[in-house]
Amino acid sequence: MQFKKEEFLHEIKAEIEAGQVKLDDLKAHAQNAIAEERVKYDEEIAQLQAHLDATKTTLKEFEEATSDTWTHLKEGIENTWASARHAIHEAYAKIKG
Repeated sequence: MQFKKEEFLHEIKAEIEAGQVKLDDLKAHAQNAIAEERVKYDEEIAQLQAHLDATKTTLKEFEEATSDTWTHLKEGIENTWASARHAIHEAYAKIKG
């Protein structure tokens, strides 16, 4: 059971890192936007960062969970990450085209 937890952690951390890379790319893109667009992008990026931060917080709880409770938390981290991933993907498509 422990191996599956570690495997899951490895996979989800890699996905979260990829999401952070996309978010950082959007931040860089926003810096080059005209002032009006930059404000809009900055607001959206702040919301995305909040999603990602919530996922990281849930992941930390998951990492600290005992072998008896981690399976219950797994669904929570999957749902939190799915929401963040979707929001990042949508924003990336909208901002980057």
